[in-house]
Amino acid sequence: GPRTSTGCFPTHCCTALRRMARRARTPATSGGSSVTKKQARGKATPSEAGQAKRDKMKLTKRARAMASNPQQISSFRARVMALCASIPKGKVMSYGEMARRLGSSPRAVGGAMRHNPFAPVVPCHRVVASTGHIGGFSGVWDPAAAPTCGPPAKKVRLLKGEGVVFSPMPEHRISEACFVHPDEEVDDQIGASILEECCKEKSVQIR
Repeated sequence: GPRTSTGCFPTHCCTALRRMARRARTPATSGGSSVTKKQARGKATPSEAGQAKRDKMKLTKRARAMASNPQQISSFRARVMALCASIPKGKVMSYGEMARRLGSSPRAVGGAMRHNPFAPVVPCHRVVASTGHIGGFSGVWDPAAAPTCGPPAKKVRLLKGEGVVFSPMPEHRISEACFVHPDEEVDDQIGASILEECCKEKSVQIR
């Protein structure tokens, strides 16, 4: 038959062989589309590699945070918790009064009480606004006089269950007689003892 100028195979045979060689060098996916050399060698795509890197960074950051802060609370937060634990059942104390006794500010007291790892043994629900309204609870502040849902409503139920008296609606304020006033003493030793037991039980350190 006819030969090419190189004296090997007919031209149409050379073309077919080149096509077969290209297909062999480029593996196809199950859907028929070609894949990259990295994919053919079993490596992740750029998007998969990026996601894996982000996941690894998150895990590393979380592990580093846990290692540097293994269940610890600050000394100020411990003082706030101890004072809170000394508030008797059926009584409440305002953020302002707690701040006065601790030599701090109401905002700092509220921040320390925002996440209470020892509730309800350390009764943060007994800390209320000086106006007689309940204030915040579990990081949620509801301006309503009588919240009907969520953590603030639970705070009202807890206080009423302990004998705290509220005025009728629409005011719905805590009775003045239920407040621990500046001239009243609370048992600091009881509060400190309760906090100590809570820390032991939950393996929390005071730094």
